[in-house]
Amino acid sequence: MKIKKTLILCFLFCGLFLQGIAQESKIEKKVISELGHSTFINFNKTNSYKIGEVHSFFEEELKIKSNDELKKINTKTDRLSFTHYTYQHYYNNIKVEHGIYKVHTKDGLLKRANGEFYTVKIASTTATISAKRAFEILLTKINAKAYAWENEDNPLRGDYQKPEGELVILPIKNSQKTGFEYKLVYKYDIYTFIPFDRAIYFVDANSGTIVTKEQVMCSSDADTMYSGQRNVETQGAANGFPNGFRLFDATRGNGIHTRNNQGALNNNLGNAIDFIDADDNWTAAEWNNAGQDQAALDAHWGLEMTYDYFSIVHKRNSYDENGARINAFVHVIFPNFGGTTPNNAQWTGTNIVFGDGDGTMFSPFTSLDVCAHEFGHAVDEAEFSSNLVYQDESGALNEGLSDIWGACVVSMAAPEKNRWFAGEDITLNAYALRDMSDPNNLDLPDTYEGTFWATGPNDFGGVHTNSSVLNHWFFLLVEGSATTDGINDNGDTFTVNGIGIFDAEQIAYRMQTEYLTSGSTYAFARENAISAATDLFGACSPQVVATQNAFYAVGVGDESEIDEAVAFHFQDAQGNIKNEFCDGETIFLNGNATIQGAQNKYYMDVWRVNNDGTTTWLASQGSSNSTSPGWFNGSPGVIDITDLYANDPDGSVIFQNGVTYRVKLAINSDECGWFPLEHDFTMHGSDIDFHFEDTQKEKDDTFCLGEDVFLNGSDNFEVDEYFLTLYKLNSSGTYTWIVGTGWIQGNLENPVNVTEIFENLQGNDAVTFHPRTYAVKLSLESPGCGQVSVQKDFTYVDGNLSIAYHYEDKDGNKDDTFCLGEDVYLNGSDSIEVDEIFMSLWILNGSGNYDWIVGTDWIPSSLEDPINIIEIFENLPGNNAVVFQANRTYAVKLSIKDPVCGQLWLQQSFTLEECCLLDAPTNVHAQGNTVFWNPVPGAAGYIVESTDVWLPSCNCNWPISIAPIQTSNTSITLPLGFNNCTTIEVKAICSNGSTSAPSDLICVIYGHSLNNRATITSISPNPNKGMMNVKIVADTDIKDVSLKIHNFNGHQIQNFEQLKLDKGVLDLNLDLRSKLKQGLYIFIFTIGNETITKRVIIE
Repeated sequence: MKIKKTLILCFLFCGLFLQGIAQESKIEKKVISELGHSTFINFNKTNSYKIGEVHSFFEEELKIKSNDELKKINTKTDRLSFTHYTYQHYYNNIKVEHGIYKVHTKDGLLKRANGEFYTVKIASTTATISAKRAFEILLTKINAKAYAWENEDNPLRGDYQKPEGELVILPIKNSQKTGFEYKLVYKYDIYTFIPFDRAIYFVDANSGTIVTKEQVMCSSDADTMYSGQRNVETQGAANGFPNGFRLFDATRGNGIHTRNNQGALNNNLGNAIDFIDADDNWTAAEWNNAGQDQAALDAHWGLEMTYDYFSIVHKRNSYDENGARINAFVHVIFPNFGGTTPNNAQWTGTNIVFGDGDGTMFSPFTSLDVCAHEFGHAVDEAEFSSNLVYQDESGALNEGLSDIWGACVVSMAAPEKNRWFAGEDITLNAYALRDMSDPNNLDLPDTYEGTFWATGPNDFGGVHTNSSVLNHWFFLLVEGSATTDGINDNGDTFTVNGIGIFDAEQIAYRMQTEYLTSGSTYAFARENAISAATDLFGACSPQVVATQNAFYAVGVGDESEIDEAVAFHFQDAQGNIKNEFCDGETIFLNGNATIQGAQNKYYMDVWRVNNDGTTTWLASQGSSNSTSPGWFNGSPGVIDITDLYANDPDGSVIFQNGVTYRVKLAINSDECGWFPLEHDFTMHGSDIDFHFEDTQKEKDDTFCLGEDVFLNGSDNFEVDEYFLTLYKLNSSGTYTWIVGTGWIQGNLENPVNVTEIFENLQGNDAVTFHPRTYAVKLSLESPGCGQVSVQKDFTYVDGNLSIAYHYEDKDGNKDDTFCLGEDVYLNGSDSIEVDEIFMSLWILNGSGNYDWIVGTDWIPSSLEDPINIIEIFENLPGNNAVVFQANRTYAVKLSIKDPVCGQLWLQQSFTLEECCLLDAPTNVHAQGNTVFWNPVPGAAGYIVESTDVWLPSCNCNWPISIAPIQTSNTSITLPLGFNNCTTIEVKAICSNGSTSAPSDLICVIYGHSLNNRATITSISPNPNKGMMNVKIVADTDIKDVSLKIHNFNGHQIQNFEQLKLDKGVLDLNLDLRSKLKQGLYIFIFTIGNETITKRVIIE
């Protein structure tokens, strides 16, 4: 056994220095961060500082000066009788941001200490500008449209108050990242509704500049969307809600309230309403509707289960430990300057809000693990919790812990789900968002600073990417490394013995709530997790060894130097090492590798492992030490435990088929005291196996629908009958029984056509296969172990779903009708990935059938980008070149090669019409009743006509409408009398008689004095998304103009008065994204006595 005997160690790892300590009598181990601000200390177990000597410890080890003070801000005693003291660092009576130091005591002595203490060097601690002035400057820099403190009635605000500014000293890494600079700053908690964000801003108290910011906002029976029928607590007339039943749970803390935000922005929760059911029977028939209201049932149940998990497992009352109400809002959209998105869920600092997903990448964000994830952020931000800064490594730990709580809640509340897949229920284009068991499979890192590790400023330093290292650590801690390749990106080979989720979750929770501080890194998370495991299970426990080795496996720190003091394994009568035995087989425990202590005795007992993971004690008798049952004299060697426990004097234990047993063995290690280890073995029948293959005997598990699937079980022992059972795999990961065959006479020497067998069963038992995943369970009678079974999946793929395309124009607008001369693009990006394609062109004849025209060769293409089919077919060589015709319908048959189903094809049609592609006339204006415009190249003539849209500025005594007038000129005199007026537009005429788009509207008033002194030179771009530039050039004596914006129905939307011109020029940038929806708008400019209109399209 490798036990480190020297207490004062010297080694370097992960940027941490473990250094010798002058106070050898009181300090066992001290770890200092590379920059010197973070420390982790283990005190001598028997000769430590006393509680009353804590300030002596600060002076001797942290080297605090006269200007420094560590003020105690919290004291908490936990279930293990540890008392934890939290201190805040002050310098010259000014708080040092992130200067949190924790001291952990037991039995009146200091056991551990950790946190951040900064050696402050600052020229002055006197601010030269006030907090009020710094706040005013900050708001001009943020320039948000709406702040939380401006709306007291918005539920999103919670207990948030307008910040007054706190003067603090902020440590900032220098540019070389070799130390810290210290800034005197004001600290402001800024919560904005538009844009929706919450962050801590630090403003220089002397210059008013923003130094940095830290993100705060991370993101009855009921038929739930993702978890089946579950019981939820509701509120009805009996407990205070008279109008039916709503999703309000008054049984947990101060309540869980789930409401409908009706598709409003997440900065506007004031109009949220209750989900109400008339009879408290929340069925899918009622709630699985187009509005996806069923998702609310998932959110409500998920938060109830998350509350229960923290209450039952960690004795925590809601996220703040004080029973805080949990407010949840469903059907929320999330704003940003680029538009809105339904793809999010957030802990906002006061509420948990859920988006509906876009239906393409995501479904509603209300799955159980997402609920637990967001609740986990709330736990982290609770007072005197870790409060991990949402940036870089501390932010990655924050995200990783939230994923860990998602896995733990799923394990408790929905064990049928895969707890290691984060977001699998809501993700539509991948099997999960994160895979804690194999992060690399989703391009996420499983090793600290290894492959896929994120660097740079994006995503707050890669918090959602680098979190997977902590995720994977937790997976290894729970499950062990048996299912991994046992080597990390550093080339280190590792072995981790999993300790199960019950112990692992206690370690993670204690690490987060008692040890981590706001600036913790992965290196210090390792030290804190080892401390948590030591507190809970003892210094030499398997849990401590596994905690350290799991961090080593993900590239953080060294592996444990404590070998397994009790090294034993199971073997059969021939000495073969194994953990699985056939019923009736003799099982031996081989403990020859153990290292016995001076007491020269050991302890052993046996337990049954239940289906839910708990254990039941069975026996500890059969001992060679008759006075102390369970205790054995000497060292463990090779023991026939089958015989030992079958002849136990207090009750025979016969190992049964299908049961897992756990043997616990402990010896007295001289270094670690009584050191336990446990191993499991399972009893079952003989191993059997099979695989699926196709008609060509190629091994596979994916087949094309309609193809025969064969089961090859020829490697099994000889049988004369077998039984097949068919199941279907559900989206939840569970299986549903479909049908069984009964015992079929025959052997498995040749492959069996399972498709044919199940399709030809009698009557209603006959199976019709569909595109989905099935499972076949093969059952055999083993000569020695009775009936044994094995189950495997295969998938039927519908080839028609592998190929999909549509037509679009050059701008990406989807359509099936185009103008002759216009390019037509085939967009096949929704098809499976291919290397080449084949296309043939067909034309619709008068009888409704299609005639073949020409085909291409196989063309190299992945279909990732749209293909210009007009260009391809017009440029075929020689006589194959196609001349497209107007007013004809064509079809393209697209062929691809599917790896499962072979060559597939899909045919779709499009129509080419004779269109007018001329531009609309421009610079349309009037002098008197004569209208002028610029010529349009290629126009055969023009049409001038009145419109149904009447400009509000077009006022006269007798408004009239005139019939369309056609002309070949670029001007025309309208038949208007005195004080007549009309609103007209001009169109260009193409050679085929069709017309262009209309010009901008213009008002023609006869008998009024009009001065054509202004020209709107541009509104660009047009169309646009609400942001545009308007430029007006006018006579220099015109000083201002006005602008009114009307929708297509004539209603005024916006009014701008007295827009100032500079020497006759107005250059105006407009941002109307929050005012104008998609559609056509009329911009009416009044320039002197002139009125000019423009049409603007908002996309």
